[in-house]
Amino acid sequence: MTELIGRLHPAIVHLPIGAFVLAFILQYLMPLKSGRQEVVRFILIVSFVFALLSSLFGWVLSWSSDYPQSVVDQHKWPAIVFTIVSGLLIPVQHRATSVEGLRKFYHGLFMVSMLLLVVTGHRGGGLTHGDDYLSMAAFRETEMDKADTNRVKPDIRPSASTPVFVGLVQPVLEEKCVKCHNEKKLKGGLRMDQFDLLMKGGKNGAAVVAGDAANSLMIERVLLDPDDGKHMPPKGKKQLTEQEVALLHWWVAHGASAIDPIKAHVVDDTIKMFTTRGPEKPAAVLLLPEVKAPDSLSLVALVKAGYHVTPVAKGSHLLEISSINMPTLKDEDLMLLKPVAENILWLNLANRNITDKGIAHISACKNLQRLDLRHSKITDASAAQIGGLGSLIYLNMVGTEVSDAGLAQLNGLAGLKSLYCWETRITSTGVQSFTRVNPATKIYLAVN
Repeated sequence: MTELIGRLHPAIVHLPIGAFVLAFILQYLMPLKSGRQEVVRFILIVSFVFALLSSLFGWVLSWSSDYPQSVVDQHKWPAIVFTIVSGLLIPVQHRATSVEGLRKFYHGLFMVSMLLLVVTGHRGGGLTHGDDYLSMAAFRETEMDKADTNRVKPDIRPSASTPVFVGLVQPVLEEKCVKCHNEKKLKGGLRMDQFDLLMKGGKNGAAVVAGDAANSLMIERVLLDPDDGKHMPPKGKKQLTEQEVALLHWWVAHGASAIDPIKAHVVDDTIKMFTTRGPEKPAAVLLLPEVKAPDSLSLVALVKAGYHVTPVAKGSHLLEISSINMPTLKDEDLMLLKPVAENILWLNLANRNITDKGIAHISACKNLQRLDLRHSKITDASAAQIGGLGSLIYLNMVGTEVSDAGLAQLNGLAGLKSLYCWETRITSTGVQSFTRVNPATKIYLAVN
């Protein structure tokens, strides 16, 4: 309940600001010809009421704040003083109309209140967006360019003695995670700007469990569906690439060491793709296939069953279908996909009890390019069905029972670009055999 009350603070905090500024404008910049003081007094009362509520809700919010108390106090105390001083304005303004000596005091108090409002607003903006939020837009590019030029970049050559954490993992965390997990902004009570603090974890437990990626919250959150509220980085923020996810998983699974050098792991495919990067090739243009509009009754049936169904692009009849809201999904539920099989471009069945029997229902999805089956119940028997999905570009089989024999069933997927298969029965030997036939496929396998 206290968390709900606290979250009302950002919802109403702009009301007292707007009302007080309006009162200031009417008092000094655009005075009314008649009834000015009554209007200004009414607006000041409205501003004070909302300032009082905003301060109360903000105080409650500070109990569970993700920010250090010293930073919160820089915003909280000016806000409290502003509320008190703006409240005093009301009786002083009423008396100043009849007492000559109070007029100067009233105007001085009004100016002090406006100054307090500016300080409070600035501190609040800095608390939410960072201390440099006012200048960021004007100087972001210059400052970032200067920082990149002056920063000493770690040596990540195959022969480097630089630790994997310092040379590869830390730059990823700084770019994608530290903005919300630092000294001044502690989302979930977690700091990721220093190794020791990352390993310490946050309010929800250990972010990193050395050697156990499956039980590390950091890995669990980045693997969630982007539409999941717990997915990290949050939707709308710059997301981790598939290679960066593979790197973080590899690092945690291999002990999350702070000192293990890059040169000790150059034979590992996950490390190799970061140490042997050549010039980037221009991305190929992928044209979406043309399909007929899906049957509306079939779409209604899917939504009614709990599927999340969205078009992949405006004007396209291709669909992205996810079972994120169907924790009890069964094999039989996949039969509903058959009427729209040709329309499915992306399909997410992650973390569901789907077996080999259910995979047979998606074998007609000839345009399917992205399939997520991680932590499902599929085995090698499903691989033959998946191997017939000739349009696949991305396949995630993490945490399944697929083995080298099943991997060999995917040899016909000439367009497959990314294959995730750690925590399976697939071995490095099986991967080597597969890559000889499919050299263009990037396989992400954490080998302990």
